[in-house]
Amino acid sequence: MMNAAWHRLSDNELTCLKTELPTPPAHHPHYAFRFIDLFAGIGGIRRGFEAIGGQCVFTSEWNKHAVRTYKANYFCDPLQHRFNEDIRDITLSHREGVSDDEAAEHIRQHIPQHDVLLAGFPCQPFSLAGVSKKNALGRAHGFACETQGTLFFDVVRIIDARRPRCLCWKT
Repeated sequence: MMNAAWHRLSDNELTCLKTELPTPPAHHPHYAFRFIDLFAGIGGIRRGFEAIGGQCVFTSEWNKHAVRTYKANYFCDPLQHRFNEDIRDITLSHREGVSDDEAAEHIRQHIPQHDVLLAGFPCQPFSLAGVSKKNALGRAHGFACETQGTLFFDVVRIIDARRPRCLCWKT
C-alpha cells in the first residue's frame, strides 16, 4: 500500500521530500572509525563523533519520540547501520537461563564490530535528585533499580563481547 501512495507524489513533491531527509555526512563513505550509540536519545553525542569522521553502525534508543527525532536528523544507511529499541533484546539480560557465552554470541550477531562505544545510560538511579525521588517513593535506586540501574551491566556485556578500543560513557 505504501508503494501505491509513494507513486502518487508529484515530481515536485518527491524533490521536496528528498530535501527534507537526512543526508550522509560529508566524509561518507570514507570514515575514520566506527562507533555505536547506546541510549542515544535524540543523538546529541553522535553529532560530535560524526563531525570528527566517525560512522555510526548501531543505535539503541527505546523512547519513541526520541527515536523519531533521531531518525529525522541522521542518515542511517540500512546496509551499514542497525537500529534497536531495547538493548536487552540484544544482550539477552532479561531472559533467564542464558549463559554469558550465549549472550556474547547473540551480541556479536547483532552489533557490528566498532572502535568506539558511546553510552548515555540513564542517570536517574544514580543522581542525587533521582535517588532522593526514588527514596521518597520507596523505590530501589542505583544498581538495585531494575528498570534503569541494571542497564550499565548490558553495556558491560557488549564491551566484553565486542572489545571496542575506546569507551565514552555519560549519564
